[in-house]
Amino acid sequence: MGQVVFISGEAGIGKSALVEGLRAQVRAEGLPRITYRCSPYHTNSALYPVITHIEHLLQFGVRRSSSDQAGQLEAGLLPYDLPLAEVVPLFAGLLSVPLPRSGMRR
Repeated sequence: MGQVVFISGEAGIGKSALVEGLRAQVRAEGLPRITYRCSPYHTNSALYPVITHIEHLLQFGVRRSSSDQAGQLEAGLLPYDLPLAEVVPLFAGLLSVPLPRSGMRR
């Protein structure tokens, strides 16, 4: 299902070298890698890089109606074999997508 690595620490302790070593190992194994960077221009949400990545994957670039976005969200999550009844509301909240009252498919 994937892994997430968060590295934090004082300047100069070798965080960049550690990350580069990890990236080289993952690259050597042929696994996909995603790198997120925060921006001082988007301080309203610590998850801004994650949100924009998911919006890009789901092709949310063009503003659509709420029901279209909800359907697009569900269709985008369908291939991952996750329990849609649980994950669609979580992703909808993250992406500010209102869900229809009738709910999504189960």
